[in-house]
Amino acid sequence: MMGRSCLLVMLATACASDALPPEDPPDLFDQVWGETIRPGDVIVAVPGTGGYTTLGVHIEERIDPAHPEAIPVFDGHDYVLNVQVLEEAIAAAQRAGFTDTQLEAGAVKLAMWGSGITKLAAFDYESLGGPRVRFDVVGGTSVCANGGIPENLANYNGGNAELDARDLYQRTQAWLGTHPGNGRNVVMVAHSWGGVVTEYVAKNLAQLEQDHGVLPGATVAYIVSGGVPGFLPGFAPLGPGFRTVDSVAGDVTASVRTYEVDRPDDPVHTFNFTVEGGGHSYIIMIGDAYQGWYGITTDELSCLGMPGVCPAR
Repeated sequence: MMGRSCLLVMLATACASDALPPEDPPDLFDQVWGETIRPGDVIVAVPGTGGYTTLGVHIEERIDPAHPEAIPVFDGHDYVLNVQVLEEAIAAAQRAGFTDTQLEAGAVKLAMWGSGITKLAAFDYESLGGPRVRFDVVGGTSVCANGGIPENLANYNGGNAELDARDLYQRTQAWLGTHPGNGRNVVMVAHSWGGVVTEYVAKNLAQLEQDHGVLPGATVAYIVSGGVPGFLPGFAPLGPGFRTVDSVAGDVTASVRTYEVDRPDDPVHTFNFTVEGGGHSYIIMIGDAYQGWYGITTDELSCLGMPGVCPAR
């Protein structure tokens, strides 16, 4: 009996050693990009403070007075620090697997809200990474669209986050109504104050749907934000990380996946204003060479074109 027992143990051990090792579970964060950004889906860019005075006004300046009907071309190389959300939208699509050629052909619809643009329905954007893509103008002027941080200190609160979030939702709803489609995902990408606005949408999506109706033929599927203030009166941002946010309002339930990334040297997120302001830029440049968008297509850090984190003053 002893010999038979030893034989059974040896056979079991041999079978176990021949078995394939267990597969690692799929990385949900890696999967979310391709699952939520598909051909025909819509990415809405939501800028932060100064969305008009540092971005929208310069886009409108590209209008040709002799041919105001022509779609202007806006070159991101002229305003590298101001095109955060435009590059973020492109980076999100690239992370989902879209090539430059596909993006230039409009495989994913790109749009922008809140920049105060009133003279254009669309513009072409010459990106830092190469592709020239078209952005539709959803409309709207963010509460913090004019001026810089000092001029908007009184505007950073939960009440204004709600005002902007409702405007973003309703204008996106109206835009989708004039650009019909079925089964589309809406992905919102945002920087700075724009991150507060989109995270308000995430946390209150059921209430927005109850108050204003669902998006026609579309669902808010993913919200990506970077450089979000760590605190503001009347509203608690989500904080760094990847998560699913659920909301309930009456008999309406909603669920949206979210991702917030914040540089460790970002003075807006950390409220450490002894750090150089370059830490609030998520466009990673080494010299004049574009490396990617921090937390989406690169994990490098740079400060005003120099490698590494920004130094303290």
